[in-house]
Amino acid sequence: MRRRLRQIAPHLLVFLTVSGVYLGGFLTSLDFALTDLAFKILKRDASQEIVVVEIDTRSLKELNTWPWPRNYHGQVIDRLLKAGAFQVALDIDFSSHSTPENDKALGDAITRANGRVLLPVFKQFHTAKGHETEIFYSVPIVEIGRNAHLATVNIRVEEDGRVRRYLTADEIQGHTVTSMAGVLATGKEMKPGAFYMDLGIQPDTIPRLSYVDVIQGNFLAETVAGKRVIVGATAVELGDQLNVAVHKVIPGPVLQALAFETIIQNRQMVRLDTWPGLLIAFFLAVILGPYFERKSWRAGAICTGSVVVLSGGTSLGVLSLWPIIVDTVPWALVTILSYMISLWRSIDAQSLSIFEHRIEAMHRRAMMNSVVDDSFDGIATVNEDGIIELFNPAAGAILGISVDEAMEQPIHNYLPWSTEIKALYAKAENENDRERSPTSNMFGPAEFALTTQDGRELIIELLISSSRLSIKGNKRRQAGVETRMFIYTFRDITERKKAEELKEQARQTAEAANRAKTEFLANMSHELRTPLNAVIGFAEMIKGEVFGPLGAPQYVEYSTDIFNSGTHLLEVINDVLDMSKIEAGELEPNESPFSFGRIVETALKMLAERAEKGEITLKADIPNDLPDIMADERMIKQVLLNLLSNAVKFTPEGGTVKLVARAGQNGFVFSVSDTGIGIPADKMEIILQPFGQADSRLERAYEGTGLGLPLVKSMTELHQGTFAIVSKEGEGTTATVTLPPERFVEQRKTA
Repeated sequence: MRRRLRQIAPHLLVFLTVSGVYLGGFLTSLDFALTDLAFKILKRDASQEIVVVEIDTRSLKELNTWPWPRNYHGQVIDRLLKAGAFQVALDIDFSSHSTPENDKALGDAITRANGRVLLPVFKQFHTAKGHETEIFYSVPIVEIGRNAHLATVNIRVEEDGRVRRYLTADEIQGHTVTSMAGVLATGKEMKPGAFYMDLGIQPDTIPRLSYVDVIQGNFLAETVAGKRVIVGATAVELGDQLNVAVHKVIPGPVLQALAFETIIQNRQMVRLDTWPGLLIAFFLAVILGPYFERKSWRAGAICTGSVVVLSGGTSLGVLSLWPIIVDTVPWALVTILSYMISLWRSIDAQSLSIFEHRIEAMHRRAMMNSVVDDSFDGIATVNEDGIIELFNPAAGAILGISVDEAMEQPIHNYLPWSTEIKALYAKAENENDRERSPTSNMFGPAEFALTTQDGRELIIELLISSSRLSIKGNKRRQAGVETRMFIYTFRDITERKKAEELKEQARQTAEAANRAKTEFLANMSHELRTPLNAVIGFAEMIKGEVFGPLGAPQYVEYSTDIFNSGTHLLEVINDVLDMSKIEAGELEPNESPFSFGRIVETALKMLAERAEKGEITLKADIPNDLPDIMADERMIKQVLLNLLSNAVKFTPEGGTVKLVARAGQNGFVFSVSDTGIGIPADKMEIILQPFGQADSRLERAYEGTGLGLPLVKSMTELHQGTFAIVSKEGEGTTATVTLPPERFVEQRKTA
């Protein structure tokens, strides 16, 4: 009897331990994980009795405003009910007023629905620092909610931060309010409580419609005819996202639909009571414990695996037939722990310890030998007298000697013996354990030049570390022996150093060439501008006949050509000078606030004559309420002129050039689109390089220096903006400049 008791006692202790851990809730996360796995296996389709109308990203973009006027929701209700929807639930907060007209429009639509509209109510908890938790209730305003049914949409979150259960009803301002899914599924009031949802129901099988399609009538009536409809936000940017077990993150309206499906399919899950599960665990401990003691470890392992599989199978089988969750974790845990105790008791502790130590030592020794021998780095182990005790093949190959030749020789016959290395040896000799740190017993890495035994000139990288070894005594000799070893690790970096030198020389050569080019362009630009200004000035005087008529009219025409050509050449020189300053990092924006609309007017006037001659239509879509921007007005004007000039130049007769500007959350954006010849895909990178041309032939049809777009890109980036080009050959080009929101004058004042 006592022997029987001694066999069972450890397993009863296992049962009591597992029971305590289970009742303490420490196995909850594991239970949840296994239940979630079962739901992933037992997938179900939705009943198609409910439809979700999504306020999705596409709806937000196409309706182009947020928050939407509430008359939108009224239109959606009318369209859904006209299409035959049985009931419409709006998972949208209407606890605050909008405009009286919109509130009335939504209220009238709900009144026309004649009790078939469901609106949400919910409570929120807020705990301010140092204060008690306050409860806030969100209830639809009277104008909207008076003719609608109310339902709660509050969600319960589990300990792991995920949603698994759904409330049947909740207390709102002293009244019991049924949940939205409960009202939609049963049409009756429900008592407060909660049930586990059937998370095997796949959300992607629930029919969905886009809000914008419903409001525009672009949907089939049979999609909603006779069905319940939930309208709510699914767009990520609206934030109504919930971390739901199995399905990860899903929108709030989809969760309400999932709860509806759970109710209508009679799959409200209940968790089996704790005690029947613990009773089964008790019998497993009492029966299997002695069995493990009698049988071999192989039989015990097979039995343990069988019980674990059977536990999972039982939970899965019950869940597939009935809406019942059976926690089988205690069964499996009791079985595994009982087996482990039996295994531990069946092995002699001392023999196991000796065996494990020997295996571990052999493994380490073999592993270290393999690592050292196969290493590409030279490794040498040296005693405190500097004598080599280990020398790997890589060390011999680097230094040009054999391993046997190097053994028991002073390391300093082959490697440097510097002042710093001498200091390391001296410090290691006098250092005690308390003074040691990870870096105090280390030298390097350092680079040395040396000549090998076979006459090669090398540059090596050397690292030296020291280690104190304690060799314990045996049974006859209790005192241990302590010694210090030095580990030399080195590699041949001769080729790497040569490559680095060549790379550095190439870099310096490139920088010098670029510097010379920049200085040449800057000097030449300055030298050319002075005489060119005189040419332009005198040409303008001659053209205007300041000192009297010239005689022949051709002189006036020639002077006009001289003036125009000189002006064009001056613009080119200015572009070259600006580009050289940008490349030299000497061009800084002179920022001040200005109106973009003003420079648009100037630019369009400057290009109007050229566009008219080419029979090109110039269009501008510029809102009147564009905010002022903080930037270098001259640079932004030049950017705009370059883009418009390019567009006009490369657009054939009868084409169109359009300028569009917008201000939004992403910043200030303006783009120039044309219906011109477009840019070949293989030339996109070339045209953004200084002096780059899509057509570099001397007889090309369109002249230019190739500085326009590079200047646009560089000046935009000087304002922390971005420049992008989209083009299709033969169809046209769109060039877009985006400046960050910080460039808005109002934004800077706020900051």
